Amino acid sequence: YEDVEEFDTKPFTFIVGKGKAGLITKSIRECPHFLMGGSTGMGKSTAFKLMLYSFLKNTPPEQLHLCLLDLKRGVEVADFKKFPNVEIAKTESDALNTLKAVVKEMSERYDMISKKGLKSVDPKRDKIPIIVVAVDEASVIFGASGRSSEKRKMANEARSLCEEIGKLGRAAGIHLVLATQRATKTS
Repeated sequence: YEDVEEFDTKPFTFIVGKGKAGLITKSIRECPHFLMGGSTGMGKSTAFKLMLYSFLKNTPPEQLHLCLLDLKRGVEVADFKKFPNVEIAKTESDALNTLKAVVKEMSERYDMISKKGLKSVDPKRDKIPIIVVAVDEASVIFGASGRSSEKRKMANEARSLCEEIGKLGRAAGIHLVLATQRATKTS
């Protein structure tokens, strides 16, 4: 990352990699949601963390709020707890509450842009941050197989809330970044 960090400067952007034409960057505003997949040891968690770091490095704190869902008690995202615009959910219950709060915020943002006759949220104009909900090992949160009925209910609700964010979040300035070892219809 140190080799390309100087080119990673635009708000809401992250480095995807290098291609024949040079550095490839993307803005979360252009690709409203992002799914990372890969098996253990392939660099998925490293890429996930670099993406989050790029967002934080390049975007003024008042324009970005990260909600990190990490059911490994927050150990995977511990490096981010020092940032004032980062919220970390460490348990299934915390993650579910965070997702509910984000969906509630999404509804309030839709009310706001509707009243103003706008089509989407702009963090500078509206003085509200873009929200990125980032989930490392999404299958841990969404996977319901082999769990108690209460845990299955929570997993189904989390999946439903993320689906709602996925469908409606972009215009409200809310984006999902999901990382998982396997992407199946059940996880």
